[in-house]
Amino acid sequence: MAPRLYSLLEAYGQRTGIPVLLNTSFNLAGEPIVNRVAEGYSTFLRSGIDVLVAGQTRVTKRESAPRKEDSTCLKGVAKSSVR
Repeated sequence: MAPRLYSLLEAYGQRTGIPVLLNTSFNLAGEPIVNRVAEGYSTFLRSGIDVLVAGQTRVTKRESAPRKEDSTCLKGVAKSSVR
């Protein structure tokens, strides 16, 4: 098993008592599966997901985070925050 995945599962298991994570397709109902960073960020903002991890980048929602797609916001995030 990949060391980073093992560490993630180990930490999650210690925190929750359930050392299992489920990987599913990343999309909202009626939409195609996410293929690009901007699509992933847009889907994340409009979903009930609390945390998005992409590579070395972790993005969390604030309580007041907008749920609607904002193309200006997506441009800035795709270039600077999400790799």
